[in-house]
Amino acid sequence: MKGLVQLMAADDALQALAGGMGPRRNDALITGVTGAARQLTMAALYALRNARGPESMIVVTHTASQAQTVWEDLKEYLPDARVYLFPERENALVDYIAASSDVMSDRLHVMEALVAEGPVVVVTTLLAAWQPITKRSQFMQTLVRLEVGLNQPLDDVVAQLVKGGYERVDLVESRGQFSVRGGILDVFPMAATQPYRMEWFDTEIDSIRTFDPDTQRSLEKLNEVSFGPAIDLAVPPSVAAEVADRVAEHLESRLRTTTDADVRDRLQTAIGADLRKLQSGQSFPGLARYRGLLTDHVDTLFDHVTGSTFVCLDETSRLLERAQALEREFNEWLSGALMRGEVLSGTVEAVDYEAKIAELSKAKVHFSTFTRSQAGTRFGQVVNLTARSMQNFHGQMNVLKTEVARWQHAGMNVVFAAATKERAEHLARVLDDYRIGADEVESFTPGAKEPQIVVANLSSGFELPMQHIALIVETEVFTAKRKHRRTRSNVSDAERIKSYQELNVGDYVVHVNHGIGKYMGIKTLEVEGRHNDYLYLSYAGNDSLYVPVDQIDQIQRYIGSGEKEPKLHHLGSGEWQKVKNRVSKTVKDIAADLVKLYAQREATPGHAFSPDTPWQVDFENMFPYEETPDQLRAIADIKRDMERARPMDRLLCGDVGYGKTEVAVRAAFKAVMDGKQVAVLVPTTVLAQQHYETFKERFAGFPVTIDMLSRFRSRKDSQACIKGLKDGTVDVVIGTHRLLQKSIQFKDLGLLIVDEEQRFGVTHKERLKQLRANVDCLTLTATPIPRTLHMSMMGVRDLSVIETPPENRFPVQTYVVEYNEGLIREALERELGRGGQVYFVYNQVHNIHRMAERVQEMAPDARVTVAHGQMQEAELERVMLDFLEGEIDILVTTTIIETGLDISNVNTLIVYDADKFGLSQLYQLRGRVGRSNRIAYAYFTYQRDKVLTEVAEKRLSAIKEFTELGSGFKIAMRDLSIRGAGNLLGAEQHGFINSVGFDMYTEMLAQAVRELRGEQVEQGVEPSIDLPVEAYIPDTYISDSAQKIAMYKRFRAVQTLMEADDLEEELEDRYGDLPTEVRNLLNVTRLKSLAASAGVDQISVHGAETAIRFGNDASRPVDYSKALAMAMKHHGQPTSRPNGLFFVSFRTKGMPGEEILNKLSAFLRDYLEMVRQSKTQEEVAGV
Repeated sequence: MKGLVQLMAADDALQALAGGMGPRRNDALITGVTGAARQLTMAALYALRNARGPESMIVVTHTASQAQTVWEDLKEYLPDARVYLFPERENALVDYIAASSDVMSDRLHVMEALVAEGPVVVVTTLLAAWQPITKRSQFMQTLVRLEVGLNQPLDDVVAQLVKGGYERVDLVESRGQFSVRGGILDVFPMAATQPYRMEWFDTEIDSIRTFDPDTQRSLEKLNEVSFGPAIDLAVPPSVAAEVADRVAEHLESRLRTTTDADVRDRLQTAIGADLRKLQSGQSFPGLARYRGLLTDHVDTLFDHVTGSTFVCLDETSRLLERAQALEREFNEWLSGALMRGEVLSGTVEAVDYEAKIAELSKAKVHFSTFTRSQAGTRFGQVVNLTARSMQNFHGQMNVLKTEVARWQHAGMNVVFAAATKERAEHLARVLDDYRIGADEVESFTPGAKEPQIVVANLSSGFELPMQHIALIVETEVFTAKRKHRRTRSNVSDAERIKSYQELNVGDYVVHVNHGIGKYMGIKTLEVEGRHNDYLYLSYAGNDSLYVPVDQIDQIQRYIGSGEKEPKLHHLGSGEWQKVKNRVSKTVKDIAADLVKLYAQREATPGHAFSPDTPWQVDFENMFPYEETPDQLRAIADIKRDMERARPMDRLLCGDVGYGKTEVAVRAAFKAVMDGKQVAVLVPTTVLAQQHYETFKERFAGFPVTIDMLSRFRSRKDSQACIKGLKDGTVDVVIGTHRLLQKSIQFKDLGLLIVDEEQRFGVTHKERLKQLRANVDCLTLTATPIPRTLHMSMMGVRDLSVIETPPENRFPVQTYVVEYNEGLIREALERELGRGGQVYFVYNQVHNIHRMAERVQEMAPDARVTVAHGQMQEAELERVMLDFLEGEIDILVTTTIIETGLDISNVNTLIVYDADKFGLSQLYQLRGRVGRSNRIAYAYFTYQRDKVLTEVAEKRLSAIKEFTELGSGFKIAMRDLSIRGAGNLLGAEQHGFINSVGFDMYTEMLAQAVRELRGEQVEQGVEPSIDLPVEAYIPDTYISDSAQKIAMYKRFRAVQTLMEADDLEEELEDRYGDLPTEVRNLLNVTRLKSLAASAGVDQISVHGAETAIRFGNDASRPVDYSKALAMAMKHHGQPTSRPNGLFFVSFRTKGMPGEEILNKLSAFLRDYLEMVRQSKTQEEVAGV
């Protein structure tokens, strides 16, 4: 968009203003431009100033969302400039135990970028601009620069990381963490997209590489890296000690004058903890609370942007309003915090933003929509520009055609901007259809005769008559939202959930042969002179079981309903076998039903839909967001099913807001294009209303009739809808269970979409079965379903999963914080002040109305209402619909909001007593906010002063982990609840699942289905190997038991030599050189793989000999002649037994275990190679 900037920069008044700007001159004022036209003016000013010499520009806006919009536009206008967004540190004064790292990461990324010389453009907010940050000189000292071959002891780097605020952990998964394993350092810098792994040889850096935090595998080798600290506000240890002395004085003074025991206790706890950190010279996230004592030791953003700089103040009147609001919020917080004993008087100070703006010793340009004087500001230059906002054409192409002709006649440069190349191509096709000539160009060129279409993601269009520019954003042609760009790539689905089976001490487990026990950790025991690792399990009656790690696959993590703890079994009592037998019987019945259903579906003829039409392509291009890979995969699956000549029956799983509705909308459009009707069945009236509005919006501009049938429709409207379904004038109907009434008749139903099927009753499900018998059916569910269940249902009901959450424009800012009404009041005011709504989750129905009264006191002007599951259905639906339509500001509710509603205007969530919730519940709740282009906030609160149970403490630490991880499905799986799984198979199975655990239940079901379908399941040979070698993972190599178990599982899963080599590479990559015990374990694993391929079922030592026993498994036939030949070659003794077993024995007396391993491996390798060559010769001869 450089051409546009050049046109704007040619304006005489702007050139005069740019030439007359200076830090010691009066401020300048530009009026008349808004939106993307204002951002274009800023870009032109930047270009004009930099034509005279390098100069930076800082843009200050009043809100975070406005800053984001300005930043995105400036990036398009100034593609060659370094354009950054410096976000505000939210809740900087609140003492939280965990918070999202996204904002800190973005701030540090900018601070690191500002170290480099040269002009920059930084967009920020009023709050962020004057928040204290580390002094620039000190920040530069904390930057770490490392390169291969550098002689710098690992301990020195670790000390620097600790000083920079990094957290030491066992496994690096999130930004701001590091771990040390021997001579290997893993670190995930705050501003990096991937973590780094560095390996030392003595004091020299031997290698540097990036690695994937999900797989923990190295990716790319690097020669050097540089990164900054993990916190944006730090002071030198000497300053910290000085501040500590002053804090101690203030604290002592306050304690002398305070008689309230609770306040004294809080002062000593909260301030005391900070004091200890300061005394040890440590900086920490809450350091901003002592800003009043740090004045001379901190900087602001303006100090970090060096060299000549000018400042653009975006809508000065709004900035001053925001300054007053910030001052008011701060004073309210301070009075409450002082009263509660959370801060000390004199240590924290308010910021006088108006004075700060006036004091800025940089050239300032004020932007205002209208010409107005401002108290205390004299403007040296005033430029009045004329701009008009672009109208929204709503798809009325004839109106657009008339306007384009008018602009061309007036000699305007007409530019269409589309967010992506695909959308630009789509726009070009549509314009061509209406004979509006337009050229697709790489970049805009002033003076062209025809309109030009460029790829640019701008926020809005505009007319600038004096500059001869008319810019139309593609979304103003078709009425859609601005396309959001994703900023981070998504990990694969499989990697996202691989760790949900991680075992932690105290977890319940299921042993295949011994039942439910408790995992108590890994023990290294010495048995017959050899060390090995064992999983220590505790059972009922103080029974203990030590399970060798090579039998780890016999243990599963117990997953039940979460309602109560499972009953432990007694070892050797036979009760476990009885439970398994009982469950096995019911599983066979379910399997029979599933197999019958599958057979019926395969035999039923259905409608084969036509391939996609050009209209389908246009319709899909209208989607205003980028699809996630999962969405695209699901759409492809569904279309493939629809084009087959049998009825589709597909289940689509994914959390609310993950894009299931868009997938369903595209399937519906495809059906309508083939002349078929679509019925969308939803469980509640509120969801019907929501889907109806979504479908109406998406189908706008296409000749498709959409109607709704629900309790909230008048009798007249309902009758018209029913008539339309019968005569075919209604193409798509959205409705509740009313759609299932037998009086409802369709002219030609082709697709049935069912949302949340498990929420319908038995009679409704029976009617559904009849409806779906010969039409395509797509079922949507928000319940996360584990892959084990997917496997058991494969071929019975096709399944697509959307596990990748769409990247929001802003991540949800999550805080785990002590409940205090000052913080809650501030959160409510912030949300209501921007016209938003709030969920306040309070899960105690008996006194929920009392809590609602307290919330009303905190927000007296708000409309507060209660919602819970014990209300009458009609009343609850009315409340939820009112909330959806914006008639309610704050909904005090139980967890009934976990699934279902997707309301984009709700962007603050407050959870009371979050420590009483499960991890997946909190994840589901957090998913209710952050569905728009506003920053969303989630506050998980707890009562610090009460004595927490051990379980609650675990939950709090889990919430902390959850906040840091921030990756959806992985977390939901980690605390999996099977509410939905039981429903999918029938509620009566709930108890059976609880009695054996979810994984075992689904394994039994999958096996029963395979047996009934007559599938031969290959039972692989599982060789038993017992050799005198030390083969285990010592604590000195992997000290963390969870990582150790995960690695033992990897050993257990190895089936080929290539997989063993890959595992060896990963071990060396992650943990360094292999100790003898681990190398032995790898070689035993390789031997096991060779033995399995050769049909060997046992290798063991007997006295002076080691024997290899070949089994008589028909699937692995033994070539005795070749085994005999190889035995002779390797000096082995072959023996045949009457029972058909064949042995090869080797004399190994006095031979070290490692040598025995090598000898046996060599024998089996040669035998397998001989068999392979023989087969190849036979195949060649056969040809």
